[in-house]
Amino acid sequence: MRLLLALLMLVLPVLAHAGSSEDADAGRTAVQRRDWAAAIRLYSAALDRGDLPPETQATAHNNRGIAFARSNRNDEALADFDAAIRLNPRYQSVYVNRGDIYQFKGQYAKAIADYDMALQLRAGDEVAYYDRGNSYAALGKHREAIADYDAALRLKKDYQPAYFNRGNSYQAIGRFAEAVIDFDTAVKYKADDIDAIHSRGFVNFYLGRYAAAAEDFQRGAANDAYVALWRHLARSRIGQADPHELALNTVVKYDRDVWPGPIIALFLGQMEPAQVQAAAAKGDAKKRREQGCEASFYLAEHALLRVEIGDAQRLFREALDGCPSGFVEHIAAEAELKRLVK
Repeated sequence: MRLLLALLMLVLPVLAHAGSSEDADAGRTAVQRRDWAAAIRLYSAALDRGDLPPETQATAHNNRGIAFARSNRNDEALADFDAAIRLNPRYQSVYVNRGDIYQFKGQYAKAIADYDMALQLRAGDEVAYYDRGNSYAALGKHREAIADYDAALRLKKDYQPAYFNRGNSYQAIGRFAEAVIDFDTAVKYKADDIDAIHSRGFVNFYLGRYAAAAEDFQRGAANDAYVALWRHLARSRIGQADPHELALNTVVKYDRDVWPGPIIALFLGQMEPAQVQAAAAKGDAKKRREQGCEASFYLAEHALLRVEIGDAQRLFREALDGCPSGFVEHIAAEAELKRLVK
């Protein structure tokens, strides 16, 4: 839904009753100024009269769908996009819009089918390629995602989000050097993209570029315990461990009893590994799984810093088995195990 506003209406033909046309025109103006409530009211008034020509009805349904989506009324948005497609099966941008709703709802196969149709109708649509790539990535089909991001970038060289998301897909399949290049480019086009900077930090860490990783993690470390922790890990690898910095970045904001507080406490020497594992076992089933996988990874890093190689390998394997594939701890555990084998 990020790009719905880029897919605004066709020019309204002046074939309907004056009141319907005026309401539809006013609805378009409301969409353009992002007054979603007014847009919904005006398009509803125009559609309820029932005298708009079919093509104009399709446009009105599309634009009211945009307003519903922007108001977090996704089921109503979906119904409007369905109606627009019934009225005009070749309305290309509506397939992209409906695909975005399906993607937001986690219905990725349906989203991909809509993006496929959009691309059949207009092959040069970089947004459809990008959005389809996002659905493929969500399904773990990163090679297909990369191919779609490639296509989007051939059509729009400065498409910053495509570089960022392609970097994420490269990262997910272990192509770290290419991921760094994409994150570099994403930052070049948007210097304040903190997510791209941190993603580059993770990949630099996987590649053993610890000084570069520490620099990337410097931004945001005071506001995010995990970023502070990764900066500490990176600095530790180059002999610049600074527990005082880690404490300053986290002690005020994070209760040591609240996750990931126990991990911070471990690296500050305030908790033992067994206490961290006990803390990870608290909460509902989902929390226990996620905290358990993270505990294994950070305990492995702790063991590695203490040159306890056997324990580190065992714990990295536990993290690799227990962490979902999209977790940075999963990707990092695999990279660390490969490095230790060398």
